[in-house]
Amino acid sequence: MNVVVTGGGTGGHFYPAYILYEKLKNSGKIAEIYYFGSDYGIEKKLVAELNLNYRLLKARGFIGKSVFDKIKAIILNFYSILYCLYFFLKNKVDAVVAAGGYVSLPSLTAAVILRKKIYIQEQNSYPGITTRLFAFAAKYVFIAFPEAKNYLKIDSEKIILSITPVRDDFIEKTGNLIEKPKTLTIIGGSQGSKKLNEIVAELIDFLKKESLNVNWITGANFYDKYKSLETENIKIFAYRSDIYKLIAESELIISRAGATSIAEYSILNKKVLFIPFEAATHNHQYYNALSYIKEYCGDIILEKDLNVEILKNKIRKLLAEPKNIKSKTTKNPADFIAQKIIESIY
Repeated sequence: MNVVVTGGGTGGHFYPAYILYEKLKNSGKIAEIYYFGSDYGIEKKLVAELNLNYRLLKARGFIGKSVFDKIKAIILNFYSILYCLYFFLKNKVDAVVAAGGYVSLPSLTAAVILRKKIYIQEQNSYPGITTRLFAFAAKYVFIAFPEAKNYLKIDSEKIILSITPVRDDFIEKTGNLIEKPKTLTIIGGSQGSKKLNEIVAELIDFLKKESLNVNWITGANFYDKYKSLETENIKIFAYRSDIYKLIAESELIISRAGATSIAEYSILNKKVLFIPFEAATHNHQYYNALSYIKEYCGDIILEKDLNVEILKNKIRKLLAEPKNIKSKTTKNPADFIAQKIIESIY
């Protein structure tokens, strides 16, 4: 069996696709596996480094684009569909595994035309447009949140609930780490959050008074501005490559609500105070956070409502709340998804 794995544009789509690519490749059940990404997305910088058997398409997104860019996207996506049709026929591709993003559209379109098997992994509570368009043709749609099924007009037996895939090393490295009471980690996203950093700077006295041990990740652009506020119990970083350690050892995390982060918090059953990125497509971070706090201990502050008093009150409230009775997940959801795909293909 030959399989194409696609998904990218952003890390939230690329990394689940990459993780599933590796799981399927290492299963010993797939003859040839290919990764299809975009020459415009985050994957452009990663595919060679990760040693993938890849093809980069000219695919482009539509949402939030100007009329000119939408016309350009239509032309480039049409060209990409033709390439996928040619490639699938030439290389006898049997199935497509898609993890979303605009780059999935050409491969999924070709798979529908050629009647190939389709599997979709959807990371968000409100499914992306690619998932909503192609769910009808999928053998299975793996959803990370139960609410996602409300937007998919397909038979319920095709929908499987499973946390978004994470890296194996995340499971391995966090397995034996112990949560430390009154430890708080603050993460403003990969670029850092200007507003959150400003509010946290005003909270220093409160954090000291509450005797909290704090890991404050400012983002590289803001580190120089705030590094002088570091104390014995308030550690300030531009970035941490071992952020998994901080997450696992924290009693409470203040964070954005990206799909990959939420998968990691779900696996570790963490208390999380979410400040969703308000510019996220279809406001999906807000809906992800809303879904999370139905199952785990957490709360939400909208970025437009964020201020010192609200943040203080939410921190106190969450630290006082008991956790939901859930244990850490010791198995990678990617193993389950890959196994279901392999069983279905054969």
